Parts: sequence; structure tokens; C-alpha cells
Amino acid sequence: MDVEPRLSPSSLSEVVDLVRAYVRQQTVAPLRGVGRWVAFGLFGGILLVIGLVFFAMGLLRGMQTIPALDGAWSFVPYFAVLISSIVIMGFAKGRISIGVLHPGDDAR
Repeated sequence: MDVEPRLSPSSLSEVVDLVRAYVRQQTVAPLRGVGRWVAFGLFGGILLVIGLVFFAMGLLRGMQTIPALDGAWSFVPYFAVLISSIVIMGFAKGRISIGVLHPGDDAR
């Protein structure tokens, strides 16, 4: 005589509430952290680009005031700014790390 255990409506609602709480804990909280991580990354990237543009313009204007770079050598400041910008972007890219979204998560 096997009797199947049946779930009462109260225990069924408890299971549903438990599953909802678990899903909320495992999805909503991490997504908030991801949003904050992405926002700070975008903000930092925009500031880096603005700083590089101002640096490049200042370097170009400064080099254009050098009398030796007039006439046939007027292309040199543009190439110098291009090369220095590429070096700075390469240095910045090398210093940027991906990091871990969830420091307590060692399952990766």
C-alpha cells in the first residue's frame, strides 16, 4: 500500500515563494552589480578619450610653434602626435584589466 505524498496548498505556495526568492537573489542582485561595473567602465573610458584628445591637440599646437618645423617639415607635428597617441592608447590598453564581477565567486 504505497501512498503518494501530496503537497498542500500552503506548502506549494511556500515552494513557489522560495523559488522566487532564489531566482531574485541569483539574477537581480548580480545584474545590479554588472550595471554599476559597466557604468564606471564607460565613464572612465569616455574620460580617457577626452583627455587623450586634449593632450593631442595641445601637443600639436605646441609643436606647430617650433620654427624649425615650418615649410617642408610641417607634417612632422602631425606624425608625432599620431605616434604619441598610439603609444598612449597602447599603454592604457595594457593597464586595463578585466577584473572579476563578483569577488566571492571562485567557480570560474
